[in-house]
Amino acid sequence: MSSVNTARHKAFRRATLLVRLIAVAAVCVLAGGAYLGIVGFPGWLERRILGRLSPRGMTLEASRIRLDHRGGLAFRDVALYRQGVVGPPFFEAARVNAALEPAALVRSDTPLWTVRGVEAVFRGEQRDRRAGDAARTALAPPPRETRDDARAGPRQTSGVRIELQAFDFWGLPLESLEGVLWRSESAVALEDINARVRGDGGGPVRGALRYTPREALLTGRLETGFDPRLALPFVRAAEVPALARVIERFRFDGPPPRFDLAFSRARGQRGGVYALEGRYWMEACAYNEVPALRVDGRLQIDATATNTVVALDPMLVVREEGIARGGLSVRYPPGEVVFHGRSGIDPDALLAMTGALKGRTTPWRCHGPAVIEAQGRVGLRPGARTAFEADMACRDVELAGYRAETAAFTLEVRGRTNRLNGVRGTLYGGAFEGDATFVRPATPTGSVRYVVSASLHDANFEPVAAVLTADAQKAVEGRLSGNIRVAGLMGAGRGRSVAGRGSLKIVRGRLFLLPLFGELSDFLTKTIPGLDFVLRQSDARADFRIAGGGVHSDKVRIEGDILSLVGAGRCGFDGALDFDVQLTFMKEHTLVARLLRTVTYPLSKLLEFRLSGTVDEPHWYPVHWPGDPGRKDGTAGQ
Repeated sequence: MSSVNTARHKAFRRATLLVRLIAVAAVCVLAGGAYLGIVGFPGWLERRILGRLSPRGMTLEASRIRLDHRGGLAFRDVALYRQGVVGPPFFEAARVNAALEPAALVRSDTPLWTVRGVEAVFRGEQRDRRAGDAARTALAPPPRETRDDARAGPRQTSGVRIELQAFDFWGLPLESLEGVLWRSESAVALEDINARVRGDGGGPVRGALRYTPREALLTGRLETGFDPRLALPFVRAAEVPALARVIERFRFDGPPPRFDLAFSRARGQRGGVYALEGRYWMEACAYNEVPALRVDGRLQIDATATNTVVALDPMLVVREEGIARGGLSVRYPPGEVVFHGRSGIDPDALLAMTGALKGRTTPWRCHGPAVIEAQGRVGLRPGARTAFEADMACRDVELAGYRAETAAFTLEVRGRTNRLNGVRGTLYGGAFEGDATFVRPATPTGSVRYVVSASLHDANFEPVAAVLTADAQKAVEGRLSGNIRVAGLMGAGRGRSVAGRGSLKIVRGRLFLLPLFGELSDFLTKTIPGLDFVLRQSDARADFRIAGGGVHSDKVRIEGDILSLVGAGRCGFDGALDFDVQLTFMKEHTLVARLLRTVTYPLSKLLEFRLSGTVDEPHWYPVHWPGDPGRKDGTAGQ
């Protein structure tokens, strides 16, 4: 009995000791866990942990490591450096938490770890310029899928789920980033990317990335919905300045644009070598300050540190007045835009989008529908060549205050020379045609040289007179025809450089109703009662030459059935008038008129006048009128 009790007593004591040991161990574990969770790991252990976690070719640092109450490790002030590279860390974060996922032990497609970071910065590749760059690597086609390739072969580590907040990715501000990182012997892939760009115009980013260290090749596919101008720091950090210049030309007043892109990036001798292609959709946007309701099409980019081509081809542009279809590509070097297409939008808007106007405006304004077919290239830098042709057909075109019903021409630009060939159309019921050449100066201080030839046949003179005199109240009637050829220099103070010749003819007009003849008509009708009816219907003809800052004519004829006018003189570009005028009876070419003029020659001498003043304020005075010789200061019949 005693032996049994003794055995029981020993067993009880062993059980009690075991419980106490377990309790002590539990207390130690809890205390140690509390210590590691509050104070953190000792320095020697932190170094061991960081050494085991450092990826190949990199060094991981942290100011503090402690246990995370959610079942993992918590890191403070994390920094990841490339070994052998001097400079800022490749990646850094204020806080990183790594938690173990138990489900990964039984499911191979479940990430083993979940890594959460806050206030993280990714600076991308830091090249060691002292050692030189690797040889250029040819680009692989942008992939459609990345997961299978990234996970092919024996897996070195399980997947890691990444969740980052306030993440700066190579200058691109991200509000959040989620994804799953898989690593194989040959590649690393970031899948199921779900991110959001931070800032005004921010939006979602979804897709997948794959990186092959051996070839230094990054490929991927992304769907984005944010303003690309937010990515300008990223584009500049990637050393693609030409793409940055294209992005800067856009403005988005509506929802952010959408892109569906596949891309690749390899390492070249002077930096990254990029290839990107995909589609884009934009609404309520502007390019080169030209607004559009909608722009969409296909995007392709090929870029290195020295050459960049950004192609938007095909491209659809929708504006209120019409639609344009075509394509353009921006190329650096040499710094040019190559374009082609057919457009129904405003010609000024189309030329401004291509950069052809360079901040200027065309001398014409198309108020009606226009159809343009164009192709060529426009230089964006001094010395870059410009060469393109555009066939235009417009309705309701305004030029220098005149409104043509229709107009068509071919605009040809070769370097500094602009030509308007085959100009034709209708103006106020008449037909016009012509051509023009403009040569821009080689220096900013020079003047544009021009040569213009034009002719007009049987146009309604009344609206022309309304523009010339700013007076549409009087019905001057008549039909106008004429031609002109003129050359000179454009710009203020260049009027005396203009030289040319021309002629004009007006039939069945009421020319004496023009303000220019108002003072003469008043004088004649007061002097000769009933003469106002005689002055109503008249024709006009004149040959003229342009020189010395004015228009000269040796013979201006205004012929009526009863009374005609013959004059010679000059009208300056400033409007100053200096003419000798004589009134005669009947039209010059009739036999009766010649006989009558011989008989009435003394009377005709009394009807000689001087015309002075300006076009806006003309002054007439009779030279030989008895009793009222007029005054040389330009007043008559006072």
